[in-house]
Formats: sequence, structure tokens, C-alpha cells
Amino acid sequence: MSIRIFYGFVVAAALAAAVPLRAQNTVAIGDDVSSKLTSVLATLARAVPQDDARIAAQRVSPGSRLSGDALPQPVQDAIAGRRLRLNGANEIQVYILMSPVNDDRLAQLTAAGVAIEIADAGRRRVQARVPASRLRLIASLSFVDFIRLPTYARHLSGVVTTEGDKILRAEDVRKQLSLDGAGVRVGVLSDGLKGVFAAGCDTCGGVAGGPISSGDLPDAVGVRKAGVLVSASGGIAGRSFQQNGDLEGLPAQACAFAGAGAEGTAILEIVHDLAPGAQLSFANADTDLAFNRAVNYLASTNDIVMDDLGFFGDAYDGTSGVSTSSSRPPTRPTCWDSARSRTT
Repeated sequence: MSIRIFYGFVVAAALAAAVPLRAQNTVAIGDDVSSKLTSVLATLARAVPQDDARIAAQRVSPGSRLSGDALPQPVQDAIAGRRLRLNGANEIQVYILMSPVNDDRLAQLTAAGVAIEIADAGRRRVQARVPASRLRLIASLSFVDFIRLPTYARHLSGVVTTEGDKILRAEDVRKQLSLDGAGVRVGVLSDGLKGVFAAGCDTCGGVAGGPISSGDLPDAVGVRKAGVLVSASGGIAGRSFQQNGDLEGLPAQACAFAGAGAEGTAILEIVHDLAPGAQLSFANADTDLAFNRAVNYLASTNDIVMDDLGFFGDAYDGTSGVSTSSSRPPTRPTCWDSARSRTT
């Protein structure tokens, strides 16, 4: 064998070894990866120019905000119904189904422009925000099994105004037995604490004419960052598990109505009527993964926990992540009451 041929073999072997590891973890984006995207995401990916593997390591430039009117009708319908949530950076909140969920895989997703929000290794999924221009690129990763929209909470409310004290005769209990809930911790998981705290401040007391000033809720203090209520303390301990951190649970303007975000406020007022001495806690959540985190938080700090959020599309036999989280939180409260029996 001549020296020239020998060096040719050496160079060829070196080039083969230098193939980027990233190429080993992707399938050709030219292949059909639409089967790894839920139908509405596949439709969106066809309507938005997609980045290719050559720029996978580059920082995503969101460009101008996508116009809803210019998107296909199925995508418009999903946005209007809040099933598809697109932020100002043109990122969609999704669940990425994959196996396994480990640090290496999460690092590869991050390097490809994915913003990881919650990793759920037990159910082999990740809640994340993916640029609309990289849906097909992320779907092409060999370890990604499927990308779908999250399961979002549905706010459930009754059709009859409660007559709590009268029906339960709670007033008689308070008078005759001198029981008012003192020493009992009650947690509520619902949509928001709208209408409780003042606005235009960083550390805020109750809003003028609101439920704190009227005595319908105990005295509490809310903390705002850039106008968004992010926590509460005092008579109401509040924490948000929504991706945007909004404890008031205010919806997008397109679907806002006068009472939106105040369902949690109403439940807390009812609890305070029945047991004015109880310590109150509140949490809200948007996806079922966020709900599970809120469940664990409230269960670890309260004696009684209740929620009125529902999730559709999961198993109805008690095996869904929401059902098992509610029935077996790490720290079990004395009592758990849920309005979700007909949905999970």
C-alpha cells in the first residue's frame, strides 16, 4: 500500500469520527416528522417557515410576532379557545414526550432553543416552550416520541349560589361549640385571587371596597412585580404555579370577562364565612403538571385542601397523573375535596 493511499484512509477515518454528535440524535428534517406533532402543531409548522439543522445551535430570533389572522383556521381556533398558547416571542407551550427524561436530553433540547419549564421523568414528558419556527426541528430529534399541546385546567363552577352557613348550620356550630376553624389550615386550588389586592404598588394591602376591607376575607398583603401579583402572605398565603406566575389568574384579553380570575376569591370567601378563624392558603395552576406541583405544595402545608379545576382528555379510571397526584400526594392532608370527580 502506498503512503498516499494510507493517508487517504487516515483522513477518511478522521472525518467520519468528526461527524457532530447532534447528527446522531436527529433524523433528517426532510423526512416526514409531522407524525410526531399533534395535528394543530403540524398545521402550524407548515404555515411558519421552519429552521433547519444547520442553525440548530444558533440563538432563536423571534422576529415579528405572528399574526393570528394570517395563520390557518385550525390554529386560529385553537388560539381562540386557549388550547394553543403562543407568547410574544412566538413560542408555543407544549408537552414533549420522550424517553428517558434526563439531564443529557434536557441539555440537548435547551441547545436546540427549547425553554424547559417542568420535567416529569415519571411520565416521560417535559413541559416547555418551543419556537414556532423549530417545531419540526425538535420533532426530528431521535429521542422525541411526540409533541402535543398541554392539558389545561378547566374552571368549574356551580349553577346555584351557595347558602353555606344556612345549609351546613355552620353558624350554630360556631355559637354552640365555640368552633370557628382556629388552628385549622385550609388550602384552595382554583383560578385566581382577582379583586383582593390593590394595584399600582409593590407591597399591596387590600383593594378599596374589596373583600378584605368588607371583612369577607382576612387581612393579607400581596406582592406585585411589574404589576403582576406573584405572592400573598398574612391571612392568605398565596403562590402561583402558572407559567406566567400570575396569582390573579387573569386570562388573555381576547377571552376576558368580568368575573375571570375571581373564582378562587369566591371560594376563599365561602371558607372564611364558614370558618373565620382558619388560616387560608391559595394556589393556582394552568397545566396538569403545574396542578400536580400545586397539589404537593398545598398538601404539605394544610389540613384541608379543595380544588375546582377539571382536566379533559385524560383517563377517567383514576390512573391519570392528576388523579394519582390528588389521591397520593407526598404529604397527605387530613381532608381533600375536589370538584373534578366527573372529569378525572
